[in-house]
Amino acid sequence: MSEPKENVLMEKIVSLCKRRGFVFQSSEIYGGINGFWDYGPLGAELKRNVKELWWNTMTRQREDHHGPSDLEGQRACGHVQ
Repeated sequence: MSEPKENVLMEKIVSLCKRRGFVFQSSEIYGGINGFWDYGPLGAELKRNVKELWWNTMTRQREDHHGPSDLEGQRACGHVQ
């Protein structure tokens, strides 16, 4: 029953993101392709920041994981002799 409210809210969020340059509908000048979006300059920066934050949290801030360049960890797993 709450779908109309969610659709209106989602349309407002998409409209704001398009106005601010986060995302653009693919091929928008040709009528657009439903479901396909391109990142604008701010969207690409946001994506990079989220990816970098995830990487730092999941690899560098954990004590039990040291990232793919950790030779000692690779030896312990048997990847390198």
